[in-house]
Amino acid sequence: MKKTAFILFTVCCMFGVVSCNKSAQGEAVDVEVERAAAQERRAQRQVQVSTTQQNEQVSVSQKETEKRVSVPDPTGQFELIDGEVWRGTELLLKLTDASEITFLNDNHLYSGYESWNKLNYYFANEQTHELTRLFEETNEYHASEQIIHCQTYAFGHCRLPDKSICVFQVSQDGVIEHSVSFNGYFEDQASLTYDSYAKKIEWKSIFIDGEQKWIIDTENWTAKMTASLYSMDPKEAISTEMFIQKELSKDPITYTSSEGRSLSLKKDLSEITVDGVSYPCVATEESGMQFISFGGKKYLALRSDAMCLLISQDESVFFCGYLTNYGKELSSSSVIKASSELSEKGVSYAASNLNNLAGKTPWVEGKADTGIGESITITSPYELDAGYGAMSGLIIFNGYISASNPALYKANARIKKIQVCNQNGTSLREFTLEDTPNPQVIIWNKQTEEVTLKIVSVYEGDKYTDTCLSALLPLQYISAWVFDVKYDPDYRF
Repeated sequence: MKKTAFILFTVCCMFGVVSCNKSAQGEAVDVEVERAAAQERRAQRQVQVSTTQQNEQVSVSQKETEKRVSVPDPTGQFELIDGEVWRGTELLLKLTDASEITFLNDNHLYSGYESWNKLNYYFANEQTHELTRLFEETNEYHASEQIIHCQTYAFGHCRLPDKSICVFQVSQDGVIEHSVSFNGYFEDQASLTYDSYAKKIEWKSIFIDGEQKWIIDTENWTAKMTASLYSMDPKEAISTEMFIQKELSKDPITYTSSEGRSLSLKKDLSEITVDGVSYPCVATEESGMQFISFGGKKYLALRSDAMCLLISQDESVFFCGYLTNYGKELSSSSVIKASSELSEKGVSYAASNLNNLAGKTPWVEGKADTGIGESITITSPYELDAGYGAMSGLIIFNGYISASNPALYKANARIKKIQVCNQNGTSLREFTLEDTPNPQVIIWNKQTEEVTLKIVSVYEGDKYTDTCLSALLPLQYISAWVFDVKYDPDYRF
């Protein structure tokens, strides 16, 4: 393999990172006077004149360039003037065929030739006032057969143009990937090393809007994407949290179901609006469970800040909605198995019941005691490294939940502490659940294709020793945190 080989895409380029600052030159002059002179010169170049006048202006500009004096200005702003990169009144470097990209935060990416066969790329950071040479592209790559070439390296469908400039460097030691996002930030993001015997290499790239996994064929220099995982960039995360806090500060609070139905509920539970129709509402409590009555019917109300579930007296789900659209992505069709299951009087309280949000359909462990040490195993309904990622949390409905017989909740045992393990048996975390039928969120912040929940301790039942769990909803890796945001009355918008 050639020692170093590079190719620049329309939105992708390869580089190695080297810092370069040219020393100040010329004699010292007054900084403010020189800056004012530079501004005047720029204004002159913007004046529209005739062809003859333009030629004269270019001639004047060339003479001014020769006379221009560089003054140290470590906190000045970057500008590209006649192929020269200036930091305020300080000349840093000269480029031929220079071009510039300016980002949303006013940072810059400069490119141009410093010698006939060396195309250089520089990143100018207006916040730190630093100029960093990203890489020097020589003419070696034109003759190299072992390069990542735009015709053979299938990298055209990464959804990058509106998000970032992706940068690569190929050398004997490996592939280094960097990113300059259109938010205007630059960082090393991933690296891969391989030896000359490697036929295919796996490579993960991380972008502002997600991450992707590739298989690269180093013999033919082709690539195939094997997975694509979305992410929530900082701006989206901040706006999502702000949206949640704004919605929770409203009265009433509105929830939307995956089918597009809406439900708005006053905080004092005095009024409810379902699909645009408003009703006066009466709230009551039975056996520690919240009920609301409207339109001549009574419903069990199970709520958290992020979710609202209403169960009818016939135990069917009347409404299940979420505060954000991420609830539409949730699946209630996991493969769930248990170490034991209770069957009595012709009724099986199987682990598969945990996919059902309806009332009176819990999983009940099958041991004679409270089932300490019993477990359930959930297979993620979401694909690893795809979409919003595989399972990394759960919404849990604890105990025996029944709208028609709420006393069953306290009569049976409920889970107090659970241990979460991955498919290899490694413990991810232990969680202590509250003694409530309302939805609770646990998050372990790792993508898992399968987890086992082991009962560590329980809240004992008033009548029975059976430990019950009513429902589980797996949460996805990227968006799980959205379901665990709590209302903060002091949140500053």
